Amino acid sequence: MEDVEEASNFNAARRIKHQSIGKKQTKVKAIARLLRKFQNVFSRDDNDLGSGQAEGPESPDQQTATLRGVKTLYQAKTKEKANQEKEKVEVDTSREELRSTRDLCIPWGNYDIQKLRKLQEADEDIGPILSARLKNTRPTGTSMATTSPVSRHYWLLWDSLAVIEGVLFKKLFRRDGTEKYLQFIVPRVLKGEIMYQIHNTVLSGHLGCRKTCEKTLQRFYWYEMREDISNWIKRCDICAADKGLNRKPRASLRSMGVGSPMDRLASDVLTSIYC
Repeated sequence: MEDVEEASNFNAARRIKHQSIGKKQTKVKAIARLLRKFQNVFSRDDNDLGSGQAEGPESPDQQTATLRGVKTLYQAKTKEKANQEKEKVEVDTSREELRSTRDLCIPWGNYDIQKLRKLQEADEDIGPILSARLKNTRPTGTSMATTSPVSRHYWLLWDSLAVIEGVLFKKLFRRDGTEKYLQFIVPRVLKGEIMYQIHNTVLSGHLGCRKTCEKTLQRFYWYEMREDISNWIKRCDICAADKGLNRKPRASLRSMGVGSPMDRLASDVLTSIYC
């Protein structure tokens, strides 16, 4: 009985061994077929790079051209949209250049181009700059040293100034290049009227300092314009009555209580100076 049992165990172990060998051979054959199928993918030696081995070095121009040729649908649509916006900006800019001076500086009230020119010529700060710009001769720094701060400010903006129909303007370009303005250099006698028209009229809406400055810069420019507009709005009675305070008001003065007659209250105000 023992001999029969040993023989059966031996045969079972032999069958298992043959099965494992057969499975290994099957796997080896499958791997061999894959290697033959993709023999160009794998390297044969240390000097072979497989299918990734280049035929020869490409020039930077060829590499750039190859990279530029690979685009997704989103990239193509984005580029086409950018080109359309660029063409639109160029068309709008060309139309803007065709606008006349009367469109860029719309007369208001009784002021026309001739009156605006005379007011600039009569202004003691703008007049010298206007006459020099008409001659296209920039004054020297030595000659401008004795002039007013307003004239020196406009002198520093010499490259941005332009004279059209005898009127002095300042050129303003947006950083994105979509819009540009010709700002009228405002004489001193017109500042109050311009600020009233832009801030106090019914259509102006009594805007704040920032919006009023942005609205003014679309047509006008003068020295310390933001300070003048800020002071103008602070003195506006309607804004003071309708708009709340930006800062919390200080508490009112009152008497301080003491514990006994002749009691003193002291406050140290010098320690922070010497520390």
